[in-house]
Amino acid sequence: MRLLCGSLQGRVGPIQLKLPALMLHLRLPPGARLNLALPDVDFEHCVYGIQAHAGNLQLDEATPLVRGSFALMAVGASQIQLHHAVAAEDSAEVFVLGGARAPRPLVFGGPFVLDSRAALTRAQQRYASGQMGRLDGVPF
Repeated sequence: MRLLCGSLQGRVGPIQLKLPALMLHLRLPPGARLNLALPDVDFEHCVYGIQAHAGNLQLDEATPLVRGSFALMAVGASQIQLHHAVAAEDSAEVFVLGGARAPRPLVFGGPFVLDSRAALTRAQQRYASGQMGRLDGVPF
């Protein structure tokens, strides 16, 4: 487990944001079971599959996770349970992300999630003009 942002089990991640948040990178070997207590139940949490093959990784014993899948946890969830199949050939990797519940409504566009169409358009224009830098290989 790598803590990237926020605090967990007495440790603090190296990335500091303006608002409280949690970012974890988890690697689970075949057969691993993880019960992770969430440090702030007022946060909204999600789990994102970075590396996982179909049928090998389960969230809360019911939700399959594969590469590119995203599972939003119920607000107020106090833990995340992950199980990686014994028969899996490779380790599974996931991100756990958490933070204060975003104001609604949310507007999605490419990699951006904002609270208005105008803010989304401004972000897309700033990205297209290079004001946000460049990421090689990112398709948007």
